[in-house]
Amino acid sequence: MKHIGIVAVSAEGSALCYRTICLEGAELLGPHEHPEISLHTFSLRSYQRLIDEDRWDAVGEMMLESAARLVKAGAQLPICPDNTVHQGLDLVRERSPAPWIHIAEEVSAEATRHGYQRLAILGTRFLMEGSVYRSKLDAAGIDHRVPNLEQRTRINQIIYDELVYARFLPASRAYFQSVIRDLAGGEAFEKDAGAVFPAASSIKLPILIDLFKQAEEGTIDLARRVPIDPKARVEGGGVLEKWSEPYPVLSADHLAVLMMDFSDNYATNVLIDLVGMDTVQRRLDAWGMKETLLRRRMMDLEAARAGRENVTTPREMAGLLERLYRGEILNAGNTRRAIEIMKRNEKTPIKGGLPPGVPSADKDGDLDGLRCDSGIVFVAGRSADAARPFVISVMTAYLHDDRAGEAFIGEVARTAYDYFETLARSTEHGRKMD
Repeated sequence: MKHIGIVAVSAEGSALCYRTICLEGAELLGPHEHPEISLHTFSLRSYQRLIDEDRWDAVGEMMLESAARLVKAGAQLPICPDNTVHQGLDLVRERSPAPWIHIAEEVSAEATRHGYQRLAILGTRFLMEGSVYRSKLDAAGIDHRVPNLEQRTRINQIIYDELVYARFLPASRAYFQSVIRDLAGGEAFEKDAGAVFPAASSIKLPILIDLFKQAEEGTIDLARRVPIDPKARVEGGGVLEKWSEPYPVLSADHLAVLMMDFSDNYATNVLIDLVGMDTVQRRLDAWGMKETLLRRRMMDLEAARAGRENVTTPREMAGLLERLYRGEILNAGNTRRAIEIMKRNEKTPIKGGLPPGVPSADKDGDLDGLRCDSGIVFVAGRSADAARPFVISVMTAYLHDDRAGEAFIGEVARTAYDYFETLARSTEHGRKMD
């Protein structure tokens, strides 16, 4: 069994490497067993100073010095778990006192073993723009993609401001996820996805999710009766504004259905008071939805005129729906419940654009001059494994004809459906199989 020497650069990388060797050693060799391990590190700052000065040869010399000290301590196999500095190692590796495990070579070999044909390179700006992975993947005949310049800059900042200090903020995690969607073979399509729009009734979606989340946390009983005050009713949609005495006995669960399936504004206001507007906003912030703001109750025109509009972006609403679908927010039961509630409203622009019988779980919104809709469309495939559900969020504003906005959303939904339905019905080489 070889003595492994860890050439450490960042604390998080070296700690993860040490832990992985120990755990996998126990799995392969038996309980509590693992190879002998030594570790040496210079400060991250000493490496970073050289990297910033583009002195990769000096970076390589520092790695060789670490390796020499580890070999002197008995190590036979140096390994560095930090990707970026391998650009320096590649310049001096032939002078190493012992053979290295090269991280990019191992990734390339593993990708080849699994038959992967394309990889995304995410890391520091130096890694994404450098040759460490490019050269090894090119040699193996594996295609590779990197984010655009704006994305590379943001990712680099997150790594140095958060990850090296063992932090990964929800907003940063959501940003990485959006970038990964963008790199996953052209499955994401965006146009002005970061633009801020009035949310209209689509703001009811995060209210629903927060309501169910608080129920899971035990702070709200969905079955408990919620008082109805006829004097507090508002117009603008729904059924409660039309009811007269005797008023119904309704629970929070009933109000959720009225809010989503009938877009009832009074039911929404009752639920906003129940869950707490500030609580919903804190939840949105924690989910990384920095541009989505719940700032007023439904039909509060004074607040709207004062600029306290409820707003969101297509990207944030799509991201929320994706996390809901993947079960990352609610438990399995409430995830199914939320999706089933949204499936029942048949008069949304997205559903209007889809072929009959294609299910969509979506929530639309409308104001004068504005139409929006966000949802999950379920596309069946040749088999269950071939199904291609997709998330869609379309928002329009400054409309001269509101019906044209609804028609546009339906056209986008139908175009997206046709694309994913073709993929779901086709082989990997493009032959459509019915």
